Amino acid sequence: MLWLFLACGNADEKETATTETTAGSDPTEEAIPAAWYGDIQPFIAENCTICHHEDGSAPFVFETFAQVDHLAPVMLNAMRMGSMPPWLPDTECHEYEGERVLTQAQIERFSEWVDNGKEMGDASLGESDAPFAADIEAMYSVSMPEGFTPITSVGVDQYRCFPLELSFEEETFITQTQVKPGSAQVHHVLIYALDPEMANAVEVGNGADGIIGYPCFGDPFPPNSNSYDYGFPTQIGAWVPGLEPNIFPEGTALRIKPNSPIVMQVHYSALAGEPMEDSSSYHIVTTDTPPELIASTRPLAVRDLNIPAGAEDASFTESFTNYYERPFVIASLAAHMHLLGKSQDVVITRNDGTEECALSIPDWDFSWQQSYIPVGNISLEPGEKIDVTCTYDNSADNQPIVDGERIEPSAVTWGDGTLDEMCLLYATTLDPYRPSPPVNAEDCYGVEECITDCGESLSCVMGCEAVEFSCISCALDVFLDCGISDCLIQGVQAEPCLRGCYEKSVMMGSTLGDCMDIECPDEYSALVECADPVLRGEECAPALEACGIPLSE
Repeated sequence: MLWLFLACGNADEKETATTETTAGSDPTEEAIPAAWYGDIQPFIAENCTICHHEDGSAPFVFETFAQVDHLAPVMLNAMRMGSMPPWLPDTECHEYEGERVLTQAQIERFSEWVDNGKEMGDASLGESDAPFAADIEAMYSVSMPEGFTPITSVGVDQYRCFPLELSFEEETFITQTQVKPGSAQVHHVLIYALDPEMANAVEVGNGADGIIGYPCFGDPFPPNSNSYDYGFPTQIGAWVPGLEPNIFPEGTALRIKPNSPIVMQVHYSALAGEPMEDSSSYHIVTTDTPPELIASTRPLAVRDLNIPAGAEDASFTESFTNYYERPFVIASLAAHMHLLGKSQDVVITRNDGTEECALSIPDWDFSWQQSYIPVGNISLEPGEKIDVTCTYDNSADNQPIVDGERIEPSAVTWGDGTLDEMCLLYATTLDPYRPSPPVNAEDCYGVEECITDCGESLSCVMGCEAVEFSCISCALDVFLDCGISDCLIQGVQAEPCLRGCYEKSVMMGSTLGDCMDIECPDEYSALVECADPVLRGEECAPALEACGIPLSE
């Protein structure tokens, strides 16, 4: 989900400075009675109206004096409690662009205005415009193939993927995206570009159960497809509560491979009320000019969750290492948990042992999810780590309400359902542009260059950043099919590391070989030493060559 999105509330620093001066740290200014024009209205427009407007993502409208007048006491209470304007990160952790944080002086000024009868003041001062996140001027807009009404009789949630009538024959780059939910029952929307090799599976899966689209619990792949043989899908758009259009900086873009099937994954929640027809849509601006940097969304997941029933403070942590030989550059961060989430903390451990806070959300609120753009990108040098910690409250008082009643606590594990839990950090990374394989390129395109550079060895394939992930999967399948019996001991010894590195390499985008070379160098070296002659043998070599990997005797 998440992507350099400009969430509602990106503040204008100049207007903020003006508002704070008006709010008054100068004693001579504090004597001036609080008034709507030129005083209260500017910071309401900047921090409230951006979401509370006609067709906005928030209830109520705060565009005029009359609209604010009606709910001013409620607004004041929300300001004092810190629930409005919504800004989840701890400001002591890291500085982000567009922080929506009212100063104490502004809150006190609003309180004075309410207590003194909400004076209008000098109308000649006019009103400030709210810095709305306007809709993008899309080059391509596409909706779901047809109206779809979720089926809630089968359970609380429904997950459905809809192939979109959008395709590109050439490598294409997305510079702006926007997703518009088409129903109040939409829990979230994710847009994916799948590997071109999956086009037939998507076509076969679409409507196979008699309903438009296909079920897709957990990922966007069609049923019965060898999905992860092609690596992690490319996320090219998203919507969750609080997110607005995504506009990338100059020289940065998402990439779509030629002929990639584009799929909209929608999660419908019956907790949102009666079923209704959905018409969610996807809008983009593209270019065919290669950018300097490719933005990629990497979901760093803490999957080993087992939250006991009744636990008030259950924490889980996973560490992710930069296995690249270059910096791992993070342009935005977005936390994701479900309804039991209590807090999420992201800490970077530098090579010298020092720790830096990258993101801290001390009081998780599922209704206010967005990406946070750090002031200055966050960069991890080779070998540095990023730790993700999620904490949950599974006590009786923190249970969701279903069908009008608060449910009883039960053990909760990882899952996509609303009543399951997740621990995800979506990191938008920036990588130097490298051309994709040409259309109709041979399998494992680029691997020969890697082999030429480092030698005819399995380690050269496993550590080749230039090849597609499907090439690595094919090499592993060949080894498991025809070589594992000859290297059983080495395989068993390396298996735990191989399993962990396989998952983390998919998440981080680095190579499987680089991970194993760092995490378990002895086991990996022994495995490669045994596997190389086996893979060059008469039984394995033809299968490996069929993958496009020429390891010869």
